[in-house]
Amino acid sequence: MAGDTLRKVAPGETLRIPAGAYNAFIDAAQDFQRRQREQSSQAKDAPQIPGTVYIRNDSGADRARYEVLGVSGPLFPIGSLDGSFRDVTALTGVVPTEAGHKGRFVVLVEPIRAGQVGRALAVGVCPVMVNWTDPAHKYADVADGNAGCLLSSESGSAAILWGDFMPGLAWMLVRLPAGGGGGGEPPEIVYQ
Repeated sequence: MAGDTLRKVAPGETLRIPAGAYNAFIDAAQDFQRRQREQSSQAKDAPQIPGTVYIRNDSGADRARYEVLGVSGPLFPIGSLDGSFRDVTALTGVVPTEAGHKGRFVVLVEPIRAGQVGRALAVGVCPVMVNWTDPAHKYADVADGNAGCLLSSESGSAAILWGDFMPGLAWMLVRLPAGGGGGGEPPEIVYQ
């Protein structure tokens, strides 16, 4: 009989709700309310970070906090009927390539599963792994085909503010965009 407690009622049939079914409905409703409260509480506790945007991870793999995604376009089409393009700054991100994403990347501020949307830093200061290849380099940009780090360079879109300055992969603080002189050329605008 346990399987019949949640059976559907046919049109015209008298509705009789067994205690087990009623209690299951109440348990489900209470669980839903609890999860809504937790999500609301987490949203209130999450600090709003200036310079962040939403990005969908289209890289084909889960990405960790502080990894890099190349911006491949807006998440919502420009002519979206509901105004999403104008109301929410949301992008799509892929594994960066030098040819397609130099100067056009973000650093994730939270882990994002493949195909999911999360937050990323587009403007501001953040930690990121940098492959530091030359002591004279004061800038960094995308590492071709690598979402795990930036690559140091003589000019670039990220200014290196601080780091261990040991050759190879190291955590560094960078400013996006580099700003000031020596930041290299602005990225080429992509028209679609």
